[in-house]
Amino acid sequence: MKQLSKALRAFVVMFFATSMVFAQDGSKPGADKKKENFEKIEAAKKEYFTQELKLTDKEAEKFWPVHDEFSKANRENRKKQREIGKELRNGFDSIPEKDVRTKMEAMLSLETADVQLKKDYLNKAADVIGYKRAAKSLHLEHEFKRELMDRVKDKEHGRGPNPGRGEFRKAPVEETE
Repeated sequence: MKQLSKALRAFVVMFFATSMVFAQDGSKPGADKKKENFEKIEAAKKEYFTQELKLTDKEAEKFWPVHDEFSKANRENRKKQREIGKELRNGFDSIPEKDVRTKMEAMLSLETADVQLKKDYLNKAADVIGYKRAAKSLHLEHEFKRELMDRVKDKEHGRGPNPGRGEFRKAPVEETE
């Protein structure tokens, strides 16, 4: 766990250092930088999940394609939800009643699709690593995002890590046999 914490700290420092350099010289297009940062975050996430789920090499080989497929579909779904939400927020008073209804129905359909994505993911991941660890992976997804956002906020505000946050929080799933 200490290795992950050190790796994540190094990543956060490197992330902000490169962000500042590119912000100053402007030589690297934003899309490339965004892709590079995304890849670094995904690598840290894979390391974290692999450790927390105690994936063997064989399990990881089968688990990651399932998880990556879920993550991609989930990102696309969330992007559509954000777009609809933005449209509603930016022009709510001027949007006709009929269009608000259409947009809200689309939003609710996307939320339903989100639940179905999770169900499908749980079933596919459970075939590879068992239902308990598949369920834990959904929790780890939330924990990883929360911890990463906390660290980014701390860095943006010039604060170091808070005491007790030297490592990722452990998922509260107890092993029972």
